[in-house]
Amino acid sequence: MIEQESRACETAIERASQTGTFGSGQLNLARILLDVIERLKARLRQPLGSGLEQKNMDSQYQIKHAVRIEKIAPLPASEAPAGYYGGKPILPDHIAWPCHEGEPMVFLARLDCSKIPARIWGGDGPRTGWLLFFLPYRFSGAFKDLRCAVLHVDGSCTERSVEVPTSLVGDLAWARYESKNFLPATTTPFPICPVRFLEIEETGKFEGTTTGKNASVAPDQKADLVDRTYPITWDLFEHLLDTLTINLDERCAQYKMQWKRHYKQIRSIHAKPPEDRTYADEQRLAICKDTLAALRLNWPKLRPAKEHLDQFLELYRAQRTSGIVEESIWRGFFHEISKITVPSLYWVTQRRSYERIQKETFKYVRAFEARPGSYLELSKRLTAVIVAASNVLRGSAGKVSVAKGHEQTGKNFERAAEEYSDRDDTDPDVAAYLDVGRKILEENGAEIEAAIAVANDCHKRGMELRNSLEGRDGYPEKIPDDVIEQLEPHLEGLFVIERNSENGVERLGALEKLEFSNSSLIGKEGFHNREWKAKQHFELLRRYSEAPDTLPHATRSYQEGLYLRAANKHHDGLGGLPRWDWSDISWFLSYDSALEEESKPYVTRANPPFDKDNAVLLQLFSSDLPGWMFGDVSHIVFIIPQANLARCDFSAVVPIVGG
Repeated sequence: MIEQESRACETAIERASQTGTFGSGQLNLARILLDVIERLKARLRQPLGSGLEQKNMDSQYQIKHAVRIEKIAPLPASEAPAGYYGGKPILPDHIAWPCHEGEPMVFLARLDCSKIPARIWGGDGPRTGWLLFFLPYRFSGAFKDLRCAVLHVDGSCTERSVEVPTSLVGDLAWARYESKNFLPATTTPFPICPVRFLEIEETGKFEGTTTGKNASVAPDQKADLVDRTYPITWDLFEHLLDTLTINLDERCAQYKMQWKRHYKQIRSIHAKPPEDRTYADEQRLAICKDTLAALRLNWPKLRPAKEHLDQFLELYRAQRTSGIVEESIWRGFFHEISKITVPSLYWVTQRRSYERIQKETFKYVRAFEARPGSYLELSKRLTAVIVAASNVLRGSAGKVSVAKGHEQTGKNFERAAEEYSDRDDTDPDVAAYLDVGRKILEENGAEIEAAIAVANDCHKRGMELRNSLEGRDGYPEKIPDDVIEQLEPHLEGLFVIERNSENGVERLGALEKLEFSNSSLIGKEGFHNREWKAKQHFELLRRYSEAPDTLPHATRSYQEGLYLRAANKHHDGLGGLPRWDWSDISWFLSYDSALEEESKPYVTRANPPFDKDNAVLLQLFSSDLPGWMFGDVSHIVFIIPQANLARCDFSAVVPIVGG
């Protein structure tokens, strides 16, 4: 903004001096005002000091204002978008596609610079043309080594894309799908997603917000499965047919595995003498016999189901063409597949598991059974006393304190005892477990209470004695006899506490029983295959984003619901400061005054390669729209030096992946 006012002032002075509009006094005053503006600009460009300037949020013009980027929903957009995620970029013919280490980069987004509000980035940066963002197609190194390409293009441009080898598609680093082989073999794999800009002003804590313009309630999503999954390509349909075959084969293999497992358990129990069998053994033996009988009964149902499915799939494969499956074939497929039911297996818990209970004992080793020979030896023994006491009181590294661990074990035990008391039947194994376990916990409580009392005393006295050494704790010199005689009364009763844990009550394993129910190969929510569901989701998302009007009404309504829910989940942004969790603002002038105690910069990141006077060029969050993921489902921030932004020089942009 200051840059714009300065340029306007310069133009006005130049015109006035040429036309004689100003008198000499007025002209001098105008030039003085211009000089003040230039001094203010230079002042704002300087790094903030540690005094009052550092805390003055108003002077940090490059982070005072921000834009939230909202994905427009539903489609088609009823307004001119401010940019697009995914899709194809527009490039002048003379500009080559960006590459990284010899491979073409993947395209992320293009933003319309004419839509960027004037106050963003303090008025710096381009306000015509487009900003294009690219990342390496594949990346497996440390995020601090990540590079990007940001281009500013203007004038005559055409949409462009670059094909990549199919072998490279599965290595795309930024797609959120587990299997990526179904994505287009191009540098523009993400479906296009129009966006709008919403300007906000940051608050003192950098938590500025704004209200989105999308609908707040998603459309009705109760469409039938057959409706909401159409249209479908023949390639995707073929994959579905293969998935059904694999699904049934896996059920057959599961039957065989369970038969062998239960038969083996029966043999192991029969190998024990009857007098050595526990109640759990008898329970498990009965469960295994019932399960084998049920397997023997349901096994014959699998063969006709498989024969029916094979005939059915052969018929549909014979009708294959290219392009989209006819709607009549798709509906006929659902009608026929619903007739094939197979017995499914699921586990029912007969008895929950009960965790092992440890018996706690403590050994108190006298720290000063013999006199210490030197100040160094005295210090080491006192340190051993203090550390052992701290482990009892606060817990060692990665562990909770003894008292807190005992308290949590007691809560879990009482919860298990309460659940058992609500049962109608009795289990002698569980009853014995609870009886012995309660006694051990009571004994542990008394042991721990005594250990805590000793630990408190040893810790307090040990710290006082070690502090009294006044820097002599590293001296190897012998302690004078008169000093030892004065110390001996204070060293009496100091112990190194050793904690010992041994099994008190062994863990009781759960007893589970297999149950059977007839079910269709298609569940209520669709086909239980993650790869196929990812392909189907991507295909319908691509169709909805490119041509929503061509989709059937039920499919479009369902897709609008999914699209709107994903669009409203995150607001990306430019300008201001990075948003939400894990944001490292140590790259900005506001760092020292704005950083809260619980927020720390990344310890693994190298120091910024440029001055802290930086700006947020763009921040993107992982999202189903258009289907990208950065880090562990987090975000990426493109940072640029403010001086480079003022020159529209995007050669020094640094991408920071958070989370």
